[in-house]
Amino acid sequence: MELLNQSENTKPTATPKAYYRISKRWKQVRPGTQHKHLKDLNDTIAMQYHRILKTVKEKYLEPGTTYFERDYKDDTTDPFRLHGFICDQFYFMLECDFTFIMQIEYDFHNCPFEAEILNLLKYATSINRAFHTPKQPALPEHFKAVLAYQESQFIHTL
Repeated sequence: MELLNQSENTKPTATPKAYYRISKRWKQVRPGTQHKHLKDLNDTIAMQYHRILKTVKEKYLEPGTTYFERDYKDDTTDPFRLHGFICDQFYFMLECDFTFIMQIEYDFHNCPFEAEILNLLKYATSINRAFHTPKQPALPEHFKAVLAYQESQFIHTL
C-alpha cells in the first residue's frame, strides 16, 4: 500500500464562495422594480409607524419609563427589521417582509393606551400590514430579556 505524500496537492483547487448575506429588503424597492405603488405604500406605513411611536413617547409613556429603541435601517445584521421599540407595556416593530412590503408588529401588556394605539393603527390594519404578535414569554419577561441582551446605547429613559 502506498502512502500519499502530504505536501503534494494541498492547495485548494477552487476558491470558496463568499458568504452571501441578504440585503435590506426595503432598499430593494425602487420605482420601476416592483409594483409601481409599492414604494408609496411602504413610505406610508413607515410614516404611520414613526408618527404613532412619536405620539406614544410624547403622550402616553410616563416620565421615568425605561424602553429599548433601535434603528435597524442600515444595520446589516437583520435584512428585515427597520426599527424597534419595546417597553414593559408595549412592543412595536417595523419590518419589511420577503415580498418587499413593510409591516408593523405590535403587542400589549396591561397597556392603558392600547385603544388609542389601535385607533392610530387603523390604516395599516385595514390593509393587513399591522399584526398583533404576542411575545413569548409575556411581554414584561420579553422586555427584561431585551434589556439584559441589548447594548446600553439602545436603552433609554424618558
